[in-house]
Amino acid sequence: MAAGWDVVVVGAGPGGSSCAYFLAQHGLRVLLVDKNDFPRDKTCGDGLTPRALEVCERMGIGPELARSGLQIEGIDVIAPNGVQTRVDMPRVDGRDTQGMVIRRFVLDQILWRRALDAGADVRTNVRIKAIQTNGGGAGLVGECKGKQVQYAGRLVVIATGAQMRLLRTVGLLKHNPEVILAVRGYLSGLRELAPRMVFRFDHVPLPGYGWLFPIAEDAANVGLGYFPKRSGKYGSDASTRSALKSMLRQTGLASAAEVEASLQQVKGYPIRTDFLRAQTFAEGILVVGEAAGLVNPLTGEGIDYALESGQIAAGFIHSAFAAGEFSSDVLSEYDRLLRGRFQRLFEFSERVRLLTMNRPLMNFLVSMANSRSDLRRLLTRILTGYQAIPDRLTPAMVWRLLQG
Repeated sequence: MAAGWDVVVVGAGPGGSSCAYFLAQHGLRVLLVDKNDFPRDKTCGDGLTPRALEVCERMGIGPELARSGLQIEGIDVIAPNGVQTRVDMPRVDGRDTQGMVIRRFVLDQILWRRALDAGADVRTNVRIKAIQTNGGGAGLVGECKGKQVQYAGRLVVIATGAQMRLLRTVGLLKHNPEVILAVRGYLSGLRELAPRMVFRFDHVPLPGYGWLFPIAEDAANVGLGYFPKRSGKYGSDASTRSALKSMLRQTGLASAAEVEASLQQVKGYPIRTDFLRAQTFAEGILVVGEAAGLVNPLTGEGIDYALESGQIAAGFIHSAFAAGEFSSDVLSEYDRLLRGRFQRLFEFSERVRLLTMNRPLMNFLVSMANSRSDLRRLLTRILTGYQAIPDRLTPAMVWRLLQG
């Protein structure tokens, strides 16, 4: 199969744009396609961890992000009983770090433009409907403004986020994955917001959390996410919206009248968190970001893992082209790279998530954090993905940690 490009990347969110940028930096011919035109919005919490900002610095967009986003100095965690603990962003390699909140409408435009400027070819308004692969490459068939289009590449990277249709079409998703049900909106008219991310475990379904991420001194991205009960009690878009409004009222963030007047752009969406069980490659295909289930099952954070997995995929593909080896056995090494980078973190986060179902334990942990600086630091490193992960997390281990 003749290849028009070395690599075709499907999806221009953080994972796809990161991958396309680093592929272009490696000198490969890369085509980046997306079903939308840019700029376009994406339903998200809009938060960037220090890990995400590290990849953005490698892409050379740190200064542009700093002009467009709000720097975050720390994290507040509020227990089910309303007790709060405050933690600063972690120190990494002896240096302070910061987070950021930047609307995805802005972030994705910056990332997409950066891939374009690096040399990637870009096509928008393209919906890829089928991918056929053989030993010689991959052919993609799609639609653009009502007309059929075809592309060819030696390899394909799927970066379609929570959209599962294409993954099912190519046989990479055989079962419905575990998801967090989430909803976000923008609330204005707030007063003197501190530059801190707030995670709330009060007045939300557990296991789950609410958030308030400031985008200005008087406005914030607000939302909540939770794992649906098997009964389906929390399964509809209407119920997620209702849960968000209830949280805002019960926590005192806004009155019922303020919610109705100032809460805008409320959208529900699923978040895939099934990396531990996800398939990340097939013949001629690699998967990055949320399409590979790379969203933290504890915090719902996915932008950092999308950016990192895009860079990992690009480096792996560069090595494959240098060796001229593209077999499925070779591509399976990409999966091993992802597992080596993220497996223990995701296992750890799933176990900690189970602890959040226990309201008394959550109340106890947050209260203890207020008197234990080491526990506060541990909490921050867990929430920002920097914590070195123990092989097993048991109640005895938690108790030893608390006892020091």
